[in-house]
Parts: sequence; structure tokens; C-alpha cells
Amino acid sequence: MTDKRNKLQKKSIYPVDAQYIYAWHARPGALERLIPPWQEAQVLERSGGLGRGGKTTIRMRIASIAFTVKAEHLQAIPGKMFEDRQTEGPFSLWQHRHLFQNEENGASMEDLVQYRLPVHEFLPSFVHGAVKKELTRTFTYRHEILRHDLARHQRYSWPPLRILISGASGTLGRELVPFLESGGHRVFRLVRRGVEGDKEIYWNPALGEIDSNAIPEIDAIIHLAGEQIGLSRWSRGKKERVLRSRKNGTRLLCAAMAKLPRPPQVFLSASATGYYGDSPEQNLSEEQEAGSDFISQVCKVWEKEAAQAEITGIRTAMLRMGVTLSHRGGALKRLLQIGKIALPRSFGNGRQYTSWIDINDMLAAILHCLVCPEIRGPINIVSPQPVRNEELLATIAQIKKRPLLPRVPASFLTFLYGEMAREIALANCHVSSKKLVESGFCFQYPELKKSLKIQLGRYR
Repeated sequence: MTDKRNKLQKKSIYPVDAQYIYAWHARPGALERLIPPWQEAQVLERSGGLGRGGKTTIRMRIASIAFTVKAEHLQAIPGKMFEDRQTEGPFSLWQHRHLFQNEENGASMEDLVQYRLPVHEFLPSFVHGAVKKELTRTFTYRHEILRHDLARHQRYSWPPLRILISGASGTLGRELVPFLESGGHRVFRLVRRGVEGDKEIYWNPALGEIDSNAIPEIDAIIHLAGEQIGLSRWSRGKKERVLRSRKNGTRLLCAAMAKLPRPPQVFLSASATGYYGDSPEQNLSEEQEAGSDFISQVCKVWEKEAAQAEITGIRTAMLRMGVTLSHRGGALKRLLQIGKIALPRSFGNGRQYTSWIDINDMLAAILHCLVCPEIRGPINIVSPQPVRNEELLATIAQIKKRPLLPRVPASFLTFLYGEMAREIALANCHVSSKKLVESGFCFQYPELKKSLKIQLGRYR
């Protein structure tokens, strides 16, 4: 028998029908999308679908303890329900039923979970309370991200696309692949290691190699690959690798595209708001000239190479991405790592602007650029609400309940990190999202606090 402490129930209404929600759960990438970003988890296996006999294996890590969770599906009624139970993992009992039902204004999804902890009877009440709190936090996230993804894919209802992605193993790529796959699109990856399966194609930009013969008929290419900028002082060699990886990789892709029997209709190439450099101006638009610093010149060369695809008749857009907020990587993860106890009040005087975007809005903006035929050339992918550095750090500290320490002087940062500090941490970048908004894109998380609450799982 289970008692109230061992049950969890959550129900939400979505503006789609029940079959649509069920179908989303059945697709590749759905489970990855439902894993909260603050949890260290990797889906190792998902086979057999949602019906009886389906299996799932997840590798998780909590407080430096790694363990495997295995589950099997017990039953499924398409469009109505499916049920699974844990066969290996931290709970002595875990049985999860997902119920779908059409309602007057859409459809409901209800999660019903029964669970029991090992040595349940001997655990103090605060342990039960902590587990229930974390499960509630997790399912709140799951329902929120499901609402986001269903709305995005319904809005951009489109025949499934066949998409080739470079940089799929990076922070953005790891999020983008499951987002697109759970929307019904088929994703192929360019990989430098040995190819595994028919969804991977070998390439090595450093050697100028790509297996063009293995590229299937595709509708779009999303190019994200490039040497990481890094967090340490830039050496001459590092700067050369950053520039060369973007220049050579983009050139190689454009040449390969031009030779395909049926070239893709769309080419989206990553760039960055660093294109504008450290600028005192506000609301920088895509017509603004490139800055004069290192990152600006890298972006300028990167975009020039990508523009070659347009010459061959492929609709091409250069995505000038802002600082992407994700608990799983990038700037936010680094700030959380240095702010486990406290955060600095600011870097430098804190008045410099950061043009940022929530990871989920970033994914949706990429999908928007894929399917909107009027989007060409450079486009800023940023929230409409840039924030000053001091506001960014203060908001993180407030949500995480961390104290603020004195400012880190600009001179100290430049002493430690040199050019990297001036261009990454201290540069002023206030970029406009007008072109993106006027093309019809709607932000789900335009406000910093709203974005951070979903990324950090703090809903109150």
C-alpha cells in the first residue's frame, strides 16, 4: 500500500488535441526535452515505443553519485494513455501513468505517479518532504516545457523536414536536436569521430574532409560548429583555431552543398552579437558595421563564408546569437559554478549591457528561421530586453538566494584574462530584436527573471 506522501499528481490543459500530445511523447527527443536542465541525466536507450515492452535507460548523477535508471512500458492506448514502471533505480517502487483527454478548449495531460523509497518506514519525514518537493519541481518543469514545445511545433506546423546539423554535440546542438526531433523532423549529424548509424555523416573541417556521398536528400543545414571561445586568456594559437575552424568549416559546407544533386533549400549559419564589438550605441540593428575587435572580425569572416551559399541559390541566414541562457552550459552554467556560495555584484562597473536569450526561445527562433521564407542575411537572435551586467548577476543571486560580493574590478579581469575579458565580460552589447519580431516571432521568455526561473527550477 502507498500513502499520500507516495503519490504525485499533476494535470495541465494544452491548446491541442489529445492525440497530438500523445504523438509528441512517442517521438525521438521527447524524453530528453522533459529532463530538467538542473539534473545531470543522459538517455542511453529508448526502444520499443510507448507500448507494452518498450524500454528506457537513463544515466543520472546526483551529488556526485552516478546510477542507472531503467524503466519498462506496461501498456498504452494511443491518444489516451501510457504507463511505465521503474525496473532498476533509486526507488523501490515507481509507477507512472500518463493520461490524455480531449477537453472543451484543447486537451488535458495528467501525470499520476506512485512511488516508494527504500526503507520507507524508517526514513524521517523531512526526507519524504525533500523528495516530494524535488518531484513537484521536476513535473512543474515538464509541464511547462511541454506547453512551450507543443505551442511552437503547432505554430510552425510544416511537413517534416530533413535537417543536417554541424556542432550537434555542443551546448546548443544538444538542445536543438531533441527539440527538432520531438517536433517530427528528421535530424542528421555531422561528426568528426567514427560514424555510428545512418543519421551520422563524417566530416573533418581541419583536414578539409566531408563524406558528401553519405549526405542524404535534405531540406536544410544548420551550421553550429566552431572552436570554443574558452574561458582563459587567448593565446595566439587559440585565436587562430577559433578563426580557422569557423572559416574552414563554413567554406567546406558551402562547397559540399553546391555539389549535391538536390541542394538544401535553407542554410542557417551561426554567428554572434559579438559581430558588433564593444559598442556604446543601443538597439544595434543588422545594418550596423562590424566592430574592430577579435570576435567582431571572426564573425565578419564567418558570415562572409556563409554568404557563398546564397550565391548558389540557397536561402541563407546568419544567426547573430546573443548570450544563450541555459543551465546545461554556456554563460549561465559558468556563473552558477563560480556562484555556489556568492556572486560578484558585477564585472567591472556593471553598466555594460548583455544581449541575451533563453535557450528555449533560441530553439524556437531557429525553427522560425527555418520555415520563414522571408528571413535572409544576418538576423539578431536576442531577447527584446537586454540587461546590464549588474542586473544579470543580481537577478541570479536573488533567485538562487545567494549574497552579492563586491564588484570585480575591470583591471583585475584584464590582468587575468586580457583580451578575452575585454571582449566577453566587459564589452557593452545592446542589440535590437526588431527584425526577428517583425518577421512574426513571439518570445516565450522575454524577461530575464522568467527565463532564469524556468532554467533554475525556482517557480515561486
